[in-house]
Amino acid sequence: MLPIFLALFIASFSLGIAVLILSILSFMRSGRLLFRQFIVFFCAPLLFILHDILRLYEKAFAGVFGGAFPFIGMVLTAAGNGLLGYMLPVIVFRIVKREITRPRFAVHVIGAAVLVAIGVLDDLLPAPVLPVVNSLALECIQVYAMIILFLNFNRIENPAVRSFVRVGLVFNSVMIVLALSQLVVKSLPTAPSILREYRLAEVVWYIGADTLLLIYGLRYLFNTEVKLARSLPEHFVQKYGISPRECEIVSMIVQGYGNRKIGETLFISSLTVKNHVYHIYQKTGATNKIQLINLINSPE
Repeated sequence: MLPIFLALFIASFSLGIAVLILSILSFMRSGRLLFRQFIVFFCAPLLFILHDILRLYEKAFAGVFGGAFPFIGMVLTAAGNGLLGYMLPVIVFRIVKREITRPRFAVHVIGAAVLVAIGVLDDLLPAPVLPVVNSLALECIQVYAMIILFLNFNRIENPAVRSFVRVGLVFNSVMIVLALSQLVVKSLPTAPSILREYRLAEVVWYIGADTLLLIYGLRYLFNTEVKLARSLPEHFVQKYGISPRECEIVSMIVQGYGNRKIGETLFISSLTVKNHVYHIYQKTGATNKIQLINLINSPE
């Protein structure tokens, strides 16, 4: 079974790299802070998966790291725990458009510090209870994030984001139950060896989450409903200093899209669209769509 699980973790790591690349491309396209924050956050599960790959490799080839594995594992686990503990609440509050107050910020920093400490102890000390504590701590921070999303679900304006959050809540709920079930079952004397020795729920969680992120990420990145910035004349873009995001919005305005449809397509709120439209008209001096089209079609 060891080669199979090693292959599964390597496959999940490869999917994770694909998600990271997709996130970087999405950030380059939109410039949205949320994508940049997600890129930083997503390094956490990649570190966890890498830790599991090295652990399985060490198990398959005993002594291959020359006794350095506990230190390597400590660094990977501590860094992953810290990123997850701090960045996940930040991203969740941004999605639901809630301000992170100073007390909340302090709680998030303390939570991240506790997770880092647990991650350090988990790999350095031989106590069998520490891996269980680490798993429970990570699941607690995820449950906290899910509660915030659930309680503030109606504040999410974009239909695509609402769809992703809805699917994510259901998926994570199921996986948390499975992960807790494995923790309980593997402690039983009659538990199958596969559940005691391998993190079955974990690898299923990674592969499932990566697949969902790839589906929704590709849907955003390769949205073909809009003819994007390259359809605008270069002289128009340079003359009025139109940004890449404004180019997308101008392209949609010309095609007859309303603010709501623009927001749904670009995964931004209607208020954000209105602000962009206001700045576009300020830059160009146009007062309506017809004047804007005339400026685009103007030879100079």
